[in-house]
Amino acid sequence: MAQKLAVCAFCRTLLETTAIKKKVALKCINCDIHLCENCKRKRHSKIKGSKEHCIISLNQLGTLKAKDSVRCNTGIYFGPSDAILLNNQGLIKNRSRLKYHVDKIAASEHDTYIIISQRLSSIKAVQGLNSTFESKWTYEGHSSINSIVKFEPMDISVSASGLIYVTDESTHSIHVLTQDGDFVKNYGKEHGIIDPEVLHIDKEGQLIIWCRDGTIHVAYISS
Repeated sequence: MAQKLAVCAFCRTLLETTAIKKKVALKCINCDIHLCENCKRKRHSKIKGSKEHCIISLNQLGTLKAKDSVRCNTGIYFGPSDAILLNNQGLIKNRSRLKYHVDKIAASEHDTYIIISQRLSSIKAVQGLNSTFESKWTYEGHSSINSIVKFEPMDISVSASGLIYVTDESTHSIHVLTQDGDFVKNYGKEHGIIDPEVLHIDKEGQLIIWCRDGTIHVAYISS
């Protein structure tokens, strides 16, 4: 394997980005710099607001889950005001200014990104973005479910066929949407699912549902 090098922005030390090396390069997405572990602790930590920065290890790109925001193989990080697309070497390919805070992101196989967003009004929504991070549609709950309590999305997962699964904290249920953001169905207590929180779809097409009481449900999703 060819050795890849990066330079710490603080001490100028050469950093090796292969996993088998001792000095693995880190990258602060917010500052857009490389740094070593020592400078992360002693120097970067002194930057105002650095506790909220997303710092990733370059050899982990593609599998890293940092602050529940790095969620797809190409390396995506969404912050309160910026959307940043990284390549597999941790270099920025595209940066876009957003008008809202993003809590979660999931990548679909249809060149779109599905996000849970929160606007200044504190209203949460699920949005579909195109490859340049422009909003294509917004889902703020369904009248048959959220007529009394507002929609409070917590987690999202996208199936291979493009169906979008969203946990709703306020109604303790799962909303199922099309890839265009249209409501399909809802799963909840009547289906034996109590307080679903975290969703994951594995390679076998099974929807894994973690509930607040520790119960785990497994459901097969047909394509």
